[in-house]
Amino acid sequence: MVKESFYRYMMCFLAEDTPAGDLARDMKRSGDEPDLSQIRSWDSLSSYLRFRDACPECIRTARECWRKYMKTRGCA
Repeated sequence: MVKESFYRYMMCFLAEDTPAGDLARDMKRSGDEPDLSQIRSWDSLSSYLRFRDACPECIRTARECWRKYMKTRGCA
C-alpha cells in the first residue's frame, strides 16, 4: 500500500476557508511540491516552515494538520 504524502493530504483542503485551507494554498503557491512531497516527519516539516519564515500561527496549523495526517495513517 502506498501511503499518501503530507503534501497530497493537504491538497484536500484547498477549497476550505479554514486555517488548513490557507496552509494548503500557501503550500501549493510556494512551488515547492517536489520538496514538500518528500517530507516524512514533523521535524522535516517544521524545519521547512522555519526556513520559509512561516509565522507562529502557520506552524501551529501545520502541527495540528500533521497530527491529523498521522492519525489517518494509523501512526498516532
